[in-house]
Amino acid sequence: MMQEQSVETGPSLERSIGLGRVVFQSVTTMAPGASVVFGLGLIMVYTGIAAPFAMLIGAIGAVIVAFCIGQLATRIPSAGGFYSYAAITFGNSFGFIVGWLYSALYVILVCVSGINFALVTQDFLSYYFHFAPPYWLLVAIIVLVLLGVTYIGVRVSTGLTAILGIIEVGIILLLTIFLIAKAGGDNSFALFNPAHAAQPGSSTLRSVFLGIVFAFAATAGFEACLPLAEEAKNPKRTVPLALMLSAGLIGAFYVLATYAAIVGWGPAHLSGYIDSSNAWRVMGGKISAVLAVLVSLAIINSTIGGEQSGYNAVSRLLYAMGRAATLPKALARIHAQRRTPYVAAVASGLLALALMYIGMALFSPFGAFVFFLTLGSFIFLILYTVIVIASVVYTYSRHRSEFKVGANIIAPILALCVLLPTLYYSLKGLTYPANRALPVLGVLILLGIGVLLLLRARGADISSERQHWLREDTLDQGLSTETAGTAAANPTSESA
Repeated sequence: MMQEQSVETGPSLERSIGLGRVVFQSVTTMAPGASVVFGLGLIMVYTGIAAPFAMLIGAIGAVIVAFCIGQLATRIPSAGGFYSYAAITFGNSFGFIVGWLYSALYVILVCVSGINFALVTQDFLSYYFHFAPPYWLLVAIIVLVLLGVTYIGVRVSTGLTAILGIIEVGIILLLTIFLIAKAGGDNSFALFNPAHAAQPGSSTLRSVFLGIVFAFAATAGFEACLPLAEEAKNPKRTVPLALMLSAGLIGAFYVLATYAAIVGWGPAHLSGYIDSSNAWRVMGGKISAVLAVLVSLAIINSTIGGEQSGYNAVSRLLYAMGRAATLPKALARIHAQRRTPYVAAVASGLLALALMYIGMALFSPFGAFVFFLTLGSFIFLILYTVIVIASVVYTYSRHRSEFKVGANIIAPILALCVLLPTLYYSLKGLTYPANRALPVLGVLILLGIGVLLLLRARGADISSERQHWLREDTLDQGLSTETAGTAAANPTSESA
């Protein structure tokens, strides 16, 4: 019989993972291999040879947003992440809606990575082995295998994401170095000049902003480390640092890769890059057939890593909401031996599999991928905006003595200057099936409000998550005050 414990009597999550595993939880969610191969062309469409500049601004924006989120992660090391932050800052009802969207986001990201795995794996097998297994089978394989890995334990699942992340970044970085070296005298800092961004029928400023939209979108996912806060060692330091490292390092990697793509393909021939189904495989093949194969494997690897990190995150989010009784309490059950939220993991896997099949039936495999990616992008931008504002409100209301102009006014304003235009331009000019994402988002929000009203009507207490972390925060404030008082009373203790 499976050994399990309920949330009331069972063990807690296992606090056993260090900084490296937490960082790669975010890195693999960002899917750098797939983002480089399939996402850079969208930036080039709007900014041309100035794409590296747009990517640089997008990466800086991601670091600023990560910094703002990190201010909350430093104080609230909760597996609920955005859900817990919003509940503490804005109240239980608003926190529930944020948690509802946050959990939905990671189910959607599991769908995105699962369908992308099916698309790129079938393409790889067809291209090299003339064998094309059905999409439904490939989706089922990736879901069930990684569901098993998630069940085994957090050290195994985060260890897998770390290995996969290192492999995909390593392969693309290797090709990037080859491309830059091969370009020789064609290397130029002119590619970082925004004046080169103007496209026919568009001003320079508009072209740059549209490029930044897709550049920032490529960095989304750096916050995926938050749900591992209750399993990370020294989470108040580890998680904020992981946020900054993942956003900063992968952002820098994207800038380098964007530059390499342009000098490697040829600045005068970017239309060919944009139209290519896999420009990096083509560029790798011109250097070595082995590199072309490695690039293809890196893309597959990237989708597997994204799927695993999505499972890691959504299972912890559902666990946190089950623990707070805002979703069924069964989701908070932890396996006695594995120390994993196995019910939440199974529920998220089965839900994601069902949604993938529905999406592929309604659209097509690629259409479902575009739909889920667009829907996830909307939710990302909305939640980032909410949490950046929450970082200001929380610090001012709970830790006013630590409120600083740079960290709590200037940084959030800069973050919103990236987020709000990105959200605005993301809503414009959508075509089928991406244009179906907005009404579905509306329905998703209405469903969340309906569930909240039902909980209220039943008299359910949904305040436990907020109350727990408010108590923890108050205790921390007391300890900080006591420590400061002791230091002031014994000024020579440190020098001694």
